[in-house]
Amino acid sequence: MAGYWLAQVNVGLARHEMDSIHMQGFVSRLEEIDSLADHAPGFVWRLQTEEGDSTSIRVFDDPLMLVNLSVWEDLEALRKFVFKSSHAELLKNRAEWFRKMDTNHLAMWWIPHGHTPSVEEAKEKLEHIRQNGPSQAAFNLARPFPSPSHVLKLDQPNGPGEEYWLPSEKLISGNPKQTAWTQYTDGTGKFFVGFWRSEPGKWNISYTEEEYCHMLEGTSIITHTDGTSVTVTAGESFVIPRGFVGTWEVVEPTTKRFVIYQA
Repeated sequence: MAGYWLAQVNVGLARHEMDSIHMQGFVSRLEEIDSLADHAPGFVWRLQTEEGDSTSIRVFDDPLMLVNLSVWEDLEALRKFVFKSSHAELLKNRAEWFRKMDTNHLAMWWIPHGHTPSVEEAKEKLEHIRQNGPSQAAFNLARPFPSPSHVLKLDQPNGPGEEYWLPSEKLISGNPKQTAWTQYTDGTGKFFVGFWRSEPGKWNISYTEEEYCHMLEGTSIITHTDGTSVTVTAGESFVIPRGFVGTWEVVEPTTKRFVIYQA
């Protein structure tokens, strides 16, 4: 069946081991809450052992870091379970059993019907929202994004974005800081849209994807290995085809909107 489900991952740093008397109030409610989720309208799947336990699954280096990974038919079904069921009582006492985290502990994203998210996928989504803020690729309850089957309006870059520097073997001149904001990724992970910004510098490029670009600010020069070059400035649009090899030089700090298809 065509369409999308909602995946969510939620992590928590426990104050004590699960067998500690200090965690008894939490542990004593787990079976009840898990059963409530399993029978909740719109519930699809959750990460668990053969015995139905999720707290014994460790996916992080810290043994006190617990993970909850589940799939729901839509956002409304998840909201009702979280805020309008007995689960809400656990939320009120969360600070009693879990330490406050300085970074995002929740990420949600849309997946194609029938897909079961892996732990690695969930960890990637958590890292994505931590680096880029909420976007179509990974979002939260405070700022949800519609299913890919709905129209999505793209705003200007928000959040700190994902900052990075190119490896030295690619650089020709300068050492430009670059920032990317991915605002939409389809269910296959091959099509994505967002913004990109770079400081002045020059580096080698080799495209394995198709990319449409619209310049928002700055000046860049894109040169093919045959020596032909194109200068692009604010307001101009262009396409770089898969297989293009050459150099990209940012003459003035450049910001572009990109649309990429990775074949």
